[in-house]
Amino acid sequence: MRTAGDVATPEGLGAHDHLCWVFDDAADFRRRASRFLAEGIEQGLAGVWVGTRSHDELADELGDLDVAALERTGALTILALPSDRPDDGPGPAEQAAFWEDWTRQSTGAGFRGLRAAGDTTEWVRRPEEQAVHLAYEAALDGVTRRVPFSALCAFDRSRLGADVAAAFAELHPLVNDGATRFQLFFGERHDLDLRGEVDLTDVQALRRTLEIVVTGSAITGHPVGDLHVDAARLRFIDHHGLLVLDEFGEERGTTLVLHDAQATCAHEVADLLHLQHVRVADEGRDRGPVDPLHLGGRGRGGPGL
Repeated sequence: MRTAGDVATPEGLGAHDHLCWVFDDAADFRRRASRFLAEGIEQGLAGVWVGTRSHDELADELGDLDVAALERTGALTILALPSDRPDDGPGPAEQAAFWEDWTRQSTGAGFRGLRAAGDTTEWVRRPEEQAVHLAYEAALDGVTRRVPFSALCAFDRSRLGADVAAAFAELHPLVNDGATRFQLFFGERHDLDLRGEVDLTDVQALRRTLEIVVTGSAITGHPVGDLHVDAARLRFIDHHGLLVLDEFGEERGTTLVLHDAQATCAHEVADLLHLQHVRVADEGRDRGPVDPLHLGGRGRGGPGL
């Protein structure tokens, strides 16, 4: 089982966890990443520290670890990569497969799995790089479900801006506190897991994340039928968000079924709007009254319509 939600620290995570860490202080992130790798190595996982600086510079960043000794045993690898993403480099699926293959090699060598951490900011500075990396993160999330691979993917908010950093956080099952307002990722109980809050200010991000996650998964093998969404941790979704889900379902020829949406009035709002491609399962029905004149969003103070 994987952990999902907001966390205050990257410590105490398991062999399948996929965490996005949005930071403003690089030194603080490196201390946390060093501990994340150290815990994994203590659990019998092979560790990988990824970055764009030289091997020695990257090794110096892991102050809590005896890098030389761990490298000799194969328990730690320093992976120094170029700062520019090559135009003819591997695509998202190939990049994700690289980590899956490495994980299988690690377990074959006697480790319990593979754990990687790194600051990926240098590879997502431009919009075209961001689009590729978003698709890669969705593919990588599938890897963490199939094999004992855990990852700490970090993004420097001070360099990328809050919106870009949040776009990456939205795809991860685990995020640090304050990284994003909602998350959408491959679910454990259902096809997808949608949690957090969605209102007018989030609709473009929700649509983008839906496209990326569904396109990057085996779910797309079913052009018609129901797409099941775990909404147990969806604290709020207004009619703008439900309309995005309905439009997506219409275009894909599917119905999005929200399960356990007990903290919202999604059932009643879907009925009021006569949505054809969103259904709220009965187990999540909120039976409280709904005033159709007050369906405006909340959160960032966006207008109701």
